[in-house]
Amino acid sequence: VTFARQLDTILAYAESIQSLDTAGIEPMSHVSAAGVLREVTPETVEHVARLAHLSLTAEERVTFARQLDTILAYAESIQSLDTAGIEPMSHVSAAGVLREDTPQPSLDRETVMAEAPDADAGLFRVPRVLGG
Repeated sequence: VTFARQLDTILAYAESIQSLDTAGIEPMSHVSAAGVLREVTPETVEHVARLAHLSLTAEERVTFARQLDTILAYAESIQSLDTAGIEPMSHVSAAGVLREDTPQPSLDRETVMAEAPDADAGLFRVPRVLGG
């Protein structure tokens, strides 16, 4: 998934949120009356972290606020671009980028198994990673 596609998803989600019925929901101090985020502050990050049941340090809140503010500013600058004459696309084509897939000689199975530290019935035995 490309950054542009992720950004499209985020922006579509942001638009759908703006159309929600918010009657009875306490307004947040960091959102303007028009529903536009003024600036991502550590308090904004703390609010979202609380909603997501995340525990963040003060340093993490400051770092994430700065990073999110930069991302949203970039997204806003993209939205201001004139795309009237640009054809929409669903994804970037990777045609002609990859080499042709051709069979190549590989290692001899018996030689590889003979070099393995712990082989059994033609398979590699490895220490358990999950569940124990």
